[in-house]
Amino acid sequence: MPLLELKDVSFKYVNRNKDDSLDSSKAHDSTLALKDVSLSIESGEFVGIIGPSGSGKTTLASLFSGAIPHHYSGELSGSVKIAGQDTKNLALTNIACLIGSVIQDIDAQMVAANVEDEILFGLENFGVAHSEIPSRIDEALQIVGISDLRNRDLDTLSGGQKQKVAIAAILALKPKVMVLDEPTCALDPVSSKMIFSILKDLNKNFGITVVVIEQKVALLSEYCKRLVVLSNGTLSLDLPVSQALKNMDLLYSIGINYPRTTHLVNDLQSKNVCSKSDLPVSVEDTVNTIVNTINSGKSLTSHVDSHVDSHSEFDNSEFDNSEFDNSECDSNTSAVAGDFSNESQVSKQSSTHQPEQNTSPCLSLKNVSFSYPSGVSALKNVSFEAYAGELVTLVGRNGAGKTTVTKLINGLLKASSGNIFIDGKDTSNMKISQIAHYVSTLFQNPDRQLCKDTVLEEVAFSCI
Repeated sequence: MPLLELKDVSFKYVNRNKDDSLDSSKAHDSTLALKDVSLSIESGEFVGIIGPSGSGKTTLASLFSGAIPHHYSGELSGSVKIAGQDTKNLALTNIACLIGSVIQDIDAQMVAANVEDEILFGLENFGVAHSEIPSRIDEALQIVGISDLRNRDLDTLSGGQKQKVAIAAILALKPKVMVLDEPTCALDPVSSKMIFSILKDLNKNFGITVVVIEQKVALLSEYCKRLVVLSNGTLSLDLPVSQALKNMDLLYSIGINYPRTTHLVNDLQSKNVCSKSDLPVSVEDTVNTIVNTINSGKSLTSHVDSHVDSHSEFDNSEFDNSEFDNSECDSNTSAVAGDFSNESQVSKQSSTHQPEQNTSPCLSLKNVSFSYPSGVSALKNVSFEAYAGELVTLVGRNGAGKTTVTKLINGLLKASSGNIFIDGKDTSNMKISQIAHYVSTLFQNPDRQLCKDTVLEEVAFSCI
């Protein structure tokens, strides 16, 4: 008997409020979010779900977690079963005992003030014995690698750190199934691989069934055993990873980024250069395939050149910027990189763009430091400048201080020391409303800055 089973499931959202949709005209939208989807997942599987935006991935996750039909209203047909029981007949609390969920909007999932209390909340509500709670908290923090954040306030954490806290809170409950909706969307490449390594370990050593929705196809392909592809609310593909990746034309047609390493070997196979075995799903596998081909006496030079020429506009989604080389960038591009909480680890790689003589920077940070009320030092003596027409990139690991820098620039935070100048004006005595005339900001989570019901009203509001 499958642990999770959908049979002929269709779902349509109705009576949406402003938190569920940007456009109130969708309140009675006849479009189905899912259409006749049938899917079964066995105990112990590691399944990846991919698809373009709006394909129904989050709706599918909500069905698994019981949020549909117990939280989100809509028209549901077909059956959704967990361990043989229809979710319509199960209380949401009973479903939560079996399935742990990490949703896209991490802030909406947080309920406590600090990290330890966030993990404690679920344990107490599920009635875990008090004698067992400390060890569960310790274990969850250690597995995810955030033991040092135990006493931190949640509002001092970066988006990536909050993702890790949410995963730790779920791990502490020891669910049979983990459903994660883009768990690495706010994580750097190293942390993303760490999270997937954790999930792989939980799946392999503890038998936890893992279902992951992700946009990072290369990462999914390396860790999952099975790929489910959604498109326009329908199930387009459901195959083992190596077989799913052979459907290159289908994946491209529905807007899914294809792993570049797999693409390379697929091209070589199509030219009968490599043996037509399963496609590699990791960089290591790809290297081994190419080495074996070279050892067999075949030349790859002309084939690789033609591959590069035909795919020069490659997908940058998995580009590792930890070794940033600005020589490949636009002449007006520069990067500020490092750990902003440690001045010795901050550097600026300047572009070849040189400002006109006597031109003043439009943005200047001079020896800026910032500490949160809890005492956590987020920035220490950060200095850099940006000139009109430049494209400046802030890069750094999770928790390095990137978001704090942006909040200081737009006035949401005030520097503990140092000065910030915008168009030559010191912002220390300026109101946020005054700074807003010079600085526009797009948050990590756009939902946090949308305040109207429709797109038209939202755009018009910004002009007031």
